[in-house]
Amino acid sequence: MAKFFGCFFFVLFVLSVASVLPSSDAADSPPPCVEVKPLGSDECNIRGCMTWCYRAYDGHGHCQKDGDFNYCVCIYNC
Repeated sequence: MAKFFGCFFFVLFVLSVASVLPSSDAADSPPPCVEVKPLGSDECNIRGCMTWCYRAYDGHGHCQKDGDFNYCVCIYNC
């Protein structure tokens, strides 16, 4: 019985260590690319920003404000 519990806890230990280590896919993947569409002082239409980003780059768009200027920022895989 002690042997069974020893094996059981060893397997749990191995699985916990494996889950903490970074995967090789994450290390090999390139950083995401960013495309910025300046909108000037116009309000950012989030729906339009998301649609533009998805259609143009197959990415995820969001609005960003910097002072009086608005931007549509698109993050996508290169």
